[in-house]
Order: sequence, then structure tokens, then C-alpha cells
Amino acid sequence: MSSPVTTAALQKSEGLHPGMGLHPAKGSAFVLLEDPATPRTVTKQELTDHLVDTMELTGKESKRLVESFFNTIRATLAAGEEVKLHGFGNFTLHDKRARPGRNPQTGEVVPIAAKRVVTFRASPLLKEACLAGGNRAAVDEQG
Repeated sequence: MSSPVTTAALQKSEGLHPGMGLHPAKGSAFVLLEDPATPRTVTKQELTDHLVDTMELTGKESKRLVESFFNTIRATLAAGEEVKLHGFGNFTLHDKRARPGRNPQTGEVVPIAAKRVVTFRASPLLKEACLAGGNRAAVDEQG
């Protein structure tokens, strides 16, 4: 099931840019704006570009920062630890036990191996920002 807010992209602090789905709120926070006409996905490159524009970092510095951030999350989860980002959400690990499954074409019973999965649970602030659908006042009051 898809979220009511289908587009999101980082934008420069000067204001909205065509096709972008986020608007800067207080400080460095962003507010989601609904724009179904231009579905987009934020990439690491766009995060890097945003840091260059807003934090006065060079392209290399901002790329290194973004890569380091994601590598730290990846390494922490790989070590079996949880990642908690206040105001954003939590990445947790869950062990799934082995279970029987079925091949949908043949109906044959197929064993599904045990595995460890990563889940993300959004914080109440992030959920509220998504539900606000770009209502800046609703999000500014919280943060």
C-alpha cells in the first residue's frame, strides 16, 4: 500500500524548485509537499548536492559525509545493533524463523530459510510530517 505522499525530493533552501517535493521548515528540517504530477525519489547524489548548497561543503566533503553516514548505519546493523535516530526513526533487526512456503505456480511446498531482516519504524515526528502533507505550520509547531 502506498503512502498518501507519493513524491519527495530535497530542494535548495532558497525555495521550491520545479518538480521538487520538499520545502525547508525550521532549521534544517524539511516538510513533505504532495505533488502527484511529478513522482520522484531522492538519491544519495541529491542529498550530497543539498549539503553542498546548504552547508558550504565541497562536493567531495559532502559525498564523503553521506557515504560515511550510510556506512555507519550499515556497519552498526551488520554488527547486530539497532540504530535510533531521534526525530526520524529506528532501524531494528528481527530474526525470522524457517517456515514452509508454496510455489505459487505449482502449489508445491517449499521451505523458506530462517533469516535476519532489517525493519524501519518512523518516529512520531516523521509520521506527523508525512501526514501533514506539506502543512508547514503543523510541523513547525512540533519541532
